[in-house]
Amino acid sequence: MPRRPAQDVRIPMLFLNNSDDPIIKDKLPLLAEEAARDNDCIIAARTRRGGHLGWLQGWQGRAWLGEVMMEFAKAAVEGAKQGLLPAPWQP
Repeated sequence: MPRRPAQDVRIPMLFLNNSDDPIIKDKLPLLAEEAARDNDCIIAARTRRGGHLGWLQGWQGRAWLGEVMMEFAKAAVEGAKQGLLPAPWQP
């Protein structure tokens, strides 16, 4: 069986895709979801809408992608502090 690069991921990784992306078709989100099933360090999430890097909310169209990324990074750091991540990511 061919080796998949996702098997080697040992740091927290977040794949965020959406179903209506006009550029990235369904194959990439499916690969991300498969990688997440095979590796506990990977999280794959998919929204119904978002365009291409859109993910806007509210009547002013504020993007929330940055907030999600920051929350994920903070959780990864906290996980490292608690020893929940594999070495070398433990402090």
